[in-house]
Order: sequence, then C-alpha cells, then structure tokens
Amino acid sequence: MTKKKTFVDKLDSIFNFAGKAIELMIEHTDGEIKRIKKKIVHFSVIIGFMMISIVFILTGLAKVLPSLFKISEGLSFIVIGCAIIVILSFYSLIARI
Repeated sequence: MTKKKTFVDKLDSIFNFAGKAIELMIEHTDGEIKRIKKKIVHFSVIIGFMMISIVFILTGLAKVLPSLFKISEGLSFIVIGCAIIVILSFYSLIARI
C-alpha cells in the first residue's frame, strides 16, 4: 500500500526541485557572469576616456564660442557646462550597467 502524499510533502518536493534548478543555473552561468563583467569593465574604460576627451573638446569650445556667435563668454560657459553635465550623466548611466 502506498502512502498518500500530503500537502507538506508536495510542497517539500516543489522546493527541492526549485533549489536544484537554481543550483544548476548558478553553476552554468558563473563563467558567463565573469565574461560579462570583463566586457563591462572594458566598455566603461573606453567610454570614460571618450567622455573625458569630449569634456576637453567642449571646454575648448567655450573659448571659441563667443567669437563665433557674438555672445558673452559667461553664457558660452553656461551652455558648455550644461552639455558637460548631460554627457557625464549619460556616462554614469552607461558605466553602471
């Protein structure tokens, strides 16, 4: 005669199955996680250098901008400062992927 499974037995078997499935998922993705982390570091370094160079270009433009458009130097620094803030916020968004 077989013993009838109670609700607790069924619940226990479901949790055991879920635990084994999670263990298998973690086992197989460790290498992929390391590879993704390495890519993120490389991309964030590349994007960081690009953003730093763009910041230098934009601050250089702040000196040239008043003569091109006949505006005051203070206003050009405000415009370039806003552009730098937008670029750096975009960089921080991408770097934290």
